[in-house]
Amino acid sequence: FTKLATVDKVDVVLQYANTTMPTIAPLASRYKIPIIEFWDSNQAMHELGSYVFTTGLSTEGSARRMARFIIKNRKIKKIAIIKAIDPW
Repeated sequence: FTKLATVDKVDVVLQYANTTMPTIAPLASRYKIPIIEFWDSNQAMHELGSYVFTTGLSTEGSARRMARFIIKNRKIKKIAIIKAIDPW
């Protein structure tokens, strides 16, 4: 990010892997370069600073809406979730 800001002199950074956001968000603030995140829009992203912008779905909000729908409309009480932890 530092090279993008100081050598390449980019005006904005487009980002798709939200796991790197906690690392680069302070750099975006330091260099005053906005980051647009395309993958996720959760509460943690909104707390990373005024130079972080998100366009993805809220994982937290989507999970709440899905859970309410399943419980209310399908009368399902037990749900299993399988999640992959991606290296990126």
